Amino acid sequence: MEKPELVSHSCWPRRHRVFYKIKENPMVKWILSYRPEYEKLIFPDSFLEGRGDIVTMLHRGFEDNSISAASEFLNHYNIPFTPLEYFGYEMSNPLFLTLYCKTYNGEEVSLPILYDRVIEHANSNISRILRVELRQKGYTEDDDNRIVQLIQMYDKGEKLEISNEKQIDLLLTLFGWILTSSNRWLRDYTSKAMIEILKEHFHLCQIILAKFKKVNDPYIIQRLYGIVFGACCKRIDTKSFQTLAEYVYHTVFDQEKVYPDILLRDYARLIIERFLYEDPEYTGMIDREKIIPPYNSDPIPEIEDQHYLEKEYNGAMYWLMHSMRFEGMGMYGDFGRYVFQSALHDFDVDDKKMFNYDL
Repeated sequence: MEKPELVSHSCWPRRHRVFYKIKENPMVKWILSYRPEYEKLIFPDSFLEGRGDIVTMLHRGFEDNSISAASEFLNHYNIPFTPLEYFGYEMSNPLFLTLYCKTYNGEEVSLPILYDRVIEHANSNISRILRVELRQKGYTEDDDNRIVQLIQMYDKGEKLEISNEKQIDLLLTLFGWILTSSNRWLRDYTSKAMIEILKEHFHLCQIILAKFKKVNDPYIIQRLYGIVFGACCKRIDTKSFQTLAEYVYHTVFDQEKVYPDILLRDYARLIIERFLYEDPEYTGMIDREKIIPPYNSDPIPEIEDQHYLEKEYNGAMYWLMHSMRFEGMGMYGDFGRYVFQSALHDFDVDDKKMFNYDL
């Protein structure tokens, strides 16, 4: 067996004639181990055409169990297993992991601090920007991805033994950005993982809320308040969380206009009510009347009818309209009828105006 990475790249073109000689002899086989990025360098184009007689196997290293593999390697060499090591680019590569452990010099591998790099321009196009940022760092939404493995680990009640508070803060920040995903499963599991972390590091609740305060993506803000409420109920430290409750009160309710998101308001109210339930003698800044609906917010604006239902559409807009149609608007869409329209039944609103405003 030859390993092409051990041979000078300039030698491979001269070896091409060997491939053809082997190909002509059915009794001789050549086993070649190489990294996928070397394929075009190693093989001539004509050799790769019609590969029916070539058997290929792709070794994915520790991709499917990278947490346990990296942990076992690092523990063997007495190297602390933290997110800084775990998110290193090649930590699912057995060869790299071995070399890393043998040459370890005590310096930390930088964990991508997505927050500091994205926050300034995230609000303009947050989902697209974050997808690019995450993809560049090797993060995807695949089930076998390292970050999904880590999220699932916390969801199961397992955890990384992290003593460095800054690393925990960074891990929560990274999980917070994952909440922008349109993948409901991923957002749900990420939320549960964050609750599991915050219940043991409850003082970070206010820090994480403040860190994402200026982000206007409701997927993030709404979920974070739900996560913090979950942490309030499951926290190990049973001391009063007056500071957090007052922060939530001031940020959400003690404003001229209350943030226009029904779920965020509900989670924020529940956080405060939980605190007041645990501390009934409280006489501080929280005005109980202000946390009870209805709240002072801008009304849904009336806009001129755009006659969306009378227009012809192609491509993505066609499918959007097909999905968004309410019952009574022709062939309704599943989302339009069962998700959007059904959610409006409890409110005194005009369905057609809401449809027009939403589109």
